[in-house]
Amino acid sequence: MTLNIINRNYIFRHKYFVVFKIIGVAYFYFLLRYTSPSTDDSFLKYEHLIETTSLSFAILTFVLVILNGILYSKYGQIIIEYKSITILKNGWKKKIKLAKIKSIRVEKLTGNEFLLKLDKFIIDLEISPTELEKLKKLEMVTPIKFDKPSIIDKIKSRLRIFARNKDFMDEPYRK
Repeated sequence: MTLNIINRNYIFRHKYFVVFKIIGVAYFYFLLRYTSPSTDDSFLKYEHLIETTSLSFAILTFVLVILNGILYSKYGQIIIEYKSITILKNGWKKKIKLAKIKSIRVEKLTGNEFLLKLDKFIIDLEISPTELEKLKKLEMVTPIKFDKPSIIDKIKSRLRIFARNKDFMDEPYRK
């Protein structure tokens, strides 16, 4: 069975978002200089322009945060077989033998977004309803448990978006 690996932090890891960050830092520095006590009154004639720019920047940031929660990109595949799981990501291939895995859990986040947890290793997946039914019927060496996450787990998974998952390099998963 083949499933898509997704990147749920699509907007904030996009290559053009760096430009937005640089503009934001430069504008924040400008606002600090503008509001410092030692500033002269030369900026007062541009007060309306500064207010409009600040409001536009705040609204754009809000929209980007909401879009980041909705959009995701597909950047790899995972192939689940009876005895192993193969991860294909950006030309990189890793095969994990299920005999070394103690537990496999699948948790639903929102819509078609799911988390596949192999012990400590977590993979974000896109699973359609038909694929989910096939996955529930799939026979494997280590059975898959389907969990409904609590509110705390949902918050943790959303916060985990900003962290990088490097558990796949742990010793148990090496060949």
